[in-house]
Order: sequence, then C-alpha cells, then structure tokens
Amino acid sequence: MQYSRHISAGSISPARSQSDGDVIDLGGLASTIWRGKWVICAATAIAILLGGYYAYVLATPIFRSTAVVILETNQEQIIDLQSVVGGLSGDTSEVNSEVEVLRARGLMGEVVDRLDLTQDPEFNRALRPVTLWARTKGLVKSGLGLGGPTFELTPQEQTQQTRDAVISTLLHAVTVRNVPLSLVFQVTVETENPRKSARIADTIVELYILNQVEVKFETTRQATLWLGTRVSELQARLESAEADVSTFRGSTELVSVGGMQALERQIKDVRDRISTASASGTDRQVQSLRAAERDLKQALDRQSEDLITLQQLTREAEATRVLYEYFLTRFNETSAQQGIQQADSRILSDAVVPLFASEPRKPLILAMSGVLGLMLGTGFVVLREMGHNGFRTAQDLEAFAGYAVLGQVPVMPVTGRRDVLRYLSDKPTSAAVEAIRNLRTSIMLSNVDTPPQVILFTSSVPGEGKTTNALALAQNLLGLGKRVLLIEGDIRRRTLHAYFTALPDYGIVSVLNGQKSLAEAVFQSEHFGADILAGEATTTSAADLFASESFRTLMTEARGAYDAIIIDTPPVLVVPDARIIAEQVDAIIFSVQWDKTNETQVEEALRVFHTSGQRVTGLVLSQINPKGMKRYGYELPQTAPYYQS
Repeated sequence: MQYSRHISAGSISPARSQSDGDVIDLGGLASTIWRGKWVICAATAIAILLGGYYAYVLATPIFRSTAVVILETNQEQIIDLQSVVGGLSGDTSEVNSEVEVLRARGLMGEVVDRLDLTQDPEFNRALRPVTLWARTKGLVKSGLGLGGPTFELTPQEQTQQTRDAVISTLLHAVTVRNVPLSLVFQVTVETENPRKSARIADTIVELYILNQVEVKFETTRQATLWLGTRVSELQARLESAEADVSTFRGSTELVSVGGMQALERQIKDVRDRISTASASGTDRQVQSLRAAERDLKQALDRQSEDLITLQQLTREAEATRVLYEYFLTRFNETSAQQGIQQADSRILSDAVVPLFASEPRKPLILAMSGVLGLMLGTGFVVLREMGHNGFRTAQDLEAFAGYAVLGQVPVMPVTGRRDVLRYLSDKPTSAAVEAIRNLRTSIMLSNVDTPPQVILFTSSVPGEGKTTNALALAQNLLGLGKRVLLIEGDIRRRTLHAYFTALPDYGIVSVLNGQKSLAEAVFQSEHFGADILAGEATTTSAADLFASESFRTLMTEARGAYDAIIIDTPPVLVVPDARIIAEQVDAIIFSVQWDKTNETQVEEALRVFHTSGQRVTGLVLSQINPKGMKRYGYELPQTAPYYQS
C-alpha cells in the first residue's frame, strides 16, 4: 500500500525545487489566508475590542506637564570674587551634571517634603486599597522568604523607608531632558492628576534654582568665616612684627647705611695714619692707632649685624602687612556678596496644566491592537493549515491510502439522526442521495463478475458517518428491488437505536444464542423498507460472538434469504470486531470524515486490516461540507467517482 500524501493546490504545501529543497507556495499561502479571512477579521475585531476596553475602561489616564529651565553660564558678579561665586561654564560635563542634579534624590526629597507626597496614594502605595492581586503577591513573597526585612523597624526607620519609597516612585514619574545643542532643560512629570503634574514640575525647577542660590550662599558664608578668621590671625601677626621692629630700634644705636660708611672711612683713615706712623718709627702712636682701628671695626661689625636684623624684621612686618591687606580686601568683598547671590539657571516657562491625558494613547492602542489581532489571526490560520492533516479531496485520500475513493457523500442538512431516513425518502434528488447512488454504483462495479453481496461499513474512529452511509446504501438498494438486510455489528454502542424508534429488545445476540430465528429477530421500520437485525445488550464478548460458528451460520442463512446484506461495524481503532466480521463479507467500505480524520488514524486503521491479511474494497469520503470545499477551491463531483476494478 502506498503511504504518500498528495498535497492539493489549495493548501500550503512544500514545492519541490531543482535542489530538492522546500519553498513556500505564495499562491497557496494567499489562498489559505483568504479562506480564513473571517477568522482573521474576528481576531482583529476582538483584539480591537480588547484594546478599546483597556484604553477606555481599564487604563488609568496619565497627564503630562513640562517646565522649562535654562542654564545661564559665566554670570558677571557685582564684586569679582570668581573663586567663590563664579557661574558655570556650560560645557558638556557640566550640562550632564546639571541633569543629574535635577534628578537627584536630595532634590526629589525636598519636593516630597514640600508637597507632602507621602500622604498621596499615587506615590505612597501603602495608602492604596489592598487588592486581591496584591494580597496574593504578598502571600507568595512571604512564602518564598521575600516579604521584606526580618527585623522590626523603629518608627523613625519606617518613616524614612516610606519617604525613600515615595522618592523612588516620584523619580519614575519625572523625566529630565536636555534639548540638544542648548543649555535648556525640560522637566516633565506624569501623574494621574493634571494639576498635580504641573505643580510637581514647577516645584522641581523652583527648588532646583533655589538650591543653586543656597549653595552659593553657603559657599560665601563659609568663605567669609574663613577669611575673617584668617584676617584676625594676620592682624595679630602684623602687630607683633611691627612691635618687634620698634623694640629692636629702641634697643640699639641708630643704625644706618650712611653711618656704617662713615665708620668705614674712619677705619681707612686710621689705617693710613698707622702706615705713616710706622714709617716715622713712633711705636706708641702706632699702638694707639691700632687700638682705635679695633674699636672702629668692632663698632662696624656690630652695626652690620644690627642692620641685617632690622632689615629682616622689617621685611617680615611688610610681608605680613601685604598678606593682611590682601585677605582684608577679600574679606570685605566676600562680606559684600552675602545676600546678593544669583542662580546659574532661570525658568523659561512654567508648567501648564494639561487639558487632555497623554496616556493611554487611545488611537495608537487601537491601531496596535488591530495590527496584533491581524497578525494573530493570520498566524492562527496559517498554523492551523500547516498543522492540518485531514483529507479534503478524493485525490488526497487516494494518494495517501492507495485505495480508490468509491464515494463522496456530503453532509445531510438534518438536525438529528432520526431525520436522516425521512430526508433520504423526501429528497430523492438531493446531492446526498445522488452521492449514495454513485457509491452504490462504484461498489457494484468494484467486482463486475461477482458483485459483492455482503458489505461491511467501518471507519477509524466514531463519528465519521459510516452508520449513515450504511443506512443510506441499504435504502438505495431497495430502490433496485433487492431484498436488503441491515445488521448492527456494533452491539456495544447500538447506534441504530438513535435512528429508529421501537426497536425490539432482541436481535442478533438472540439469533446467535439460538433463542430466535433470523426471521423472528428482524425488524422493519416506517420510512425504511429493509429488514433490520439490531444489536442487543449482552455480557458475552462481542468479539467472541462474531468469531463463533453461529455467526458464520447466520451469514450463510442471510446470504440465502437476501440479495444484499449491509453490516455496520464498530470503528477499527476502538475494538477488533470489524476485522472479525470482515472474514464473512465480500466488500469492506472504509469511511473517512472530510477534513477531520487525520492521516495517522487512517494509516493505523488500514495497517490493522493488512495485518489480518484483509484488503479494503474502497473508501468513502463522508460528511463533506460543500461550502467548505468551495472555500478550498474544490467542487463536489456530480458524477460517479473513479472506482477500482
């Protein structure tokens, strides 16, 4: 038997290329998408409805407000003390630094304190009503040991923890942006209240500018304190140095450069006189002159040392005076700066109370929902088609199973099984009845020399239409003037009770047990001219009953009494009854439900027959939906299908 699936043109199928690789059939893909257009439209509509429900009902409106501030660099000060109160230069690093300053937790903490945001449920989650989801999440965290600190917090720590949490929430609501190639900063705040958003944005820039002034003021104050201390120290040192100079001057003889020069001249004159006296030979005079020279030299040395000391003390005093005057000048300048500091920034525009919510962006949500629904719907349709392995045409089924399809029976437009027989009688020219005629012809021609007398109907699993096909064929054979017997071989489920009313309690089991004869056990119903040998409840194994000699005897008797015997058997993959009964029949008709029974089920059912050495006569593609076939680009044939001789 051939197990090769024929892929029809209306499905997504791998097409063989010259390299024997798989390529996507774009035509088949487009056809699949078109067939699933209503599913795609429904998915898109549902997605848009869900998106609209979220945007207009569930989502909390968010209002955005922006305050704008500019950084003013290199401001001129009233008094030039650049090292203390100089402005910013405005380079990239300083601009980036100011962005971080605007987002600093310290500044946000001041905003929280000024606006009392710890009492706002939007920022303090502890003030929000406890939802079922929050309670469940808390229990899960507690169970996993993630519920928080294991130690008890003091009231001060709890207050600080709450404040820190509010600051973190506020930071998530604040966005600071530097306008490219400028010194302009945009401070944007998003909250659930439009006035609150504007108030927080204005407060942030106000405190930011005030903070700049306070920093300068504090810097100036600290500089003034330090300079005041330094001036006092220098003043004391200057007074001490000047006192040392005065004291030294008072304790020494008048010392001057001119006086020292006069002493040097005197010493030279004495030396000249010593030379003259030495030449004249007057020793006493020479000694006297030498004593005078020594005295003059001692006086000169003493005055030189005193002059050096005086000059050193004078220089120290002057140096102290210069330093004192410098710091005194700076002290006066810094003192004059106190109270007149200017911020490095100014507000360009205050935050405006927004009239409309910035989020949710309803048109965008609806558009994205539509696109998502379109994608999901298309994906579902394509994946469903790719995962589909049912049979939609007789060619598909024949190519896979290796058997001829003897009939293609459309689904009958009835509401219940009891209406099937009435429909077959009342609608003799309907498509379903015509399909049964084609099936009858194909079965009779499946063996021209010896047309089958005993015909078995089965399927892979329940619900594939085999019982309906068996009933319809039996009624159709009656139109040829044949004596027909319908045997219910599925005595476990006894499906015929759903088609007929007033079926007797006895049936095939009573015949096999010898309690009834075949003629006594058969039953005839209104709208159905064939004899019916119904199933009946029994504790005996159905497989044992059909494998018994009594069943073979029954089939021999039935062959003699009827022109056609049709047996409705259980599905092959459920119980072995069909294979056992098949030993006594002339033809095995295997029903396959259109677009539902999958390849695995058909393959396994046929394999079971082959294992038993039995060959299926042909297949029936049943319960076909004509509209569904048209969607897939097929038409239900109006003539007898191909048959295998």
